[in-house]
Amino acid sequence: MSMKEETNLSGDPLTSVRTIRRVLEQKMEKANFDGKTIQATVCLRAIQRIDEYEARIEDLATRRSKALEVGDLNMAERHRLAMIDCRDTVFRAVHVDLLLDRDELRAIGVQSEWAD
Repeated sequence: MSMKEETNLSGDPLTSVRTIRRVLEQKMEKANFDGKTIQATVCLRAIQRIDEYEARIEDLATRRSKALEVGDLNMAERHRLAMIDCRDTVFRAVHVDLLLDRDELRAIGVQSEWAD
């Protein structure tokens, strides 16, 4: 799974995590409506994991802002990279490219060789 460099989604880890969360919520609602209990449960668990990492990313964003306020550019960069690592880790952990189909992934700027 790779994110296109030119998309806004790949630029801001917090935005990308929140976007994926919304897509998974919609997919879960549809799965529940269609009686696909297992798919809905998998989406719910993915949303829960994303929530955990979203809190971490928010904390890192706050730390990054504070580092920028005091002019510590090296620390700000470290926090920015940690935010990206958190985003990438949670996307791998919840298997985003397996939960979403190719069109859903393409719509949010993600390319995957694994999507159906």
